[in-house]
Amino acid sequence: MNKEEKMVRTSLLYHRVVRRGKKIINTFFEIERIERLLLEKGMKGSDISSAINLMACLLYLDSLVFCDNRIGNFFFSLSMSDKANAKYNHPSYGLDPVEKYCVRVNNIFKDMKGFSSKILLYGKDGENTMSSYDDLPFSSYQQRMIAIAAHEVRHRLQVFGINAFLMDKSYDDMQVDRYVLSVRRAFEGGDYSHVEDPVKRSYEFDARVIEMLALLELHYGADESRIRDIIKTEGRFASDAYP
Repeated sequence: MNKEEKMVRTSLLYHRVVRRGKKIINTFFEIERIERLLLEKGMKGSDISSAINLMACLLYLDSLVFCDNRIGNFFFSLSMSDKANAKYNHPSYGLDPVEKYCVRVNNIFKDMKGFSSKILLYGKDGENTMSSYDDLPFSSYQQRMIAIAAHEVRHRLQVFGINAFLMDKSYDDMQVDRYVLSVRRAFEGGDYSHVEDPVKRSYEFDARVIEMLALLELHYGADESRIRDIIKTEGRFASDAYP
């Protein structure tokens, strides 16, 4: 599959996920009503559209992972103190008694369009498939929307029980192990430094690994069932920990 075919496949997946997710949104509230209320709050049309599309990705991936136990609440926030694009909340977190996904509206279009990360291409043997970092592809807007949704749905799965990826462990799957190591280095370099609680940091570490694996699979033209499987990936580690 060449680059153009991969882009078309990702675009088709994205629009399919958004379309199906919007059907879920409409079972709660009419999207037109949400758009109208957010416009009345002074939000830009581009931000409203991006926020609704991201929520649609969240709700549809959630339905794939949890089936009949899909989440029952969602919320659009005008802004978030830590400028996160999306969040999952569970009552056990002690922040809000309602389990829900939350998506930020203000400036989300600019942030999602303006931020682009490299997709690390590690083969099954754990070796980088590109000759240099500069050759690595950038993630697209559509890929990031789906990957961020996968990140947040993983947070919900953490609450319900999953063998999470751990910062101080190595993994038998060499491709996965390389991604764990990459995220570990990012965390040691300051990523999520604002999250001081060790349990929350471990949750963010695990979800970030899933986000990066989702970007990899999207780069290769994954469909929604493959993204579902990535979200549900068990972090089974090797016997030896990193030094």
